[in-house]
Amino acid sequence: MLEALEDHIMTLAMLWLGGIVLCAAPYLWALCRAARESARPLPPRDPPRRTK
Repeated sequence: MLEALEDHIMTLAMLWLGGIVLCAAPYLWALCRAARESARPLPPRDPPRRTK
């Protein structure tokens, strides 16, 4: 009886943690992309030339 209850609680905990990870994944992905892009040196920009 107690072992079955432990299995049930463990299953619920795993599902709960999985849901949290799935909900947080887009935010974590955006944070990783922002960190990667900020670490990359920006290419020098030439001012646009106007030709007539």
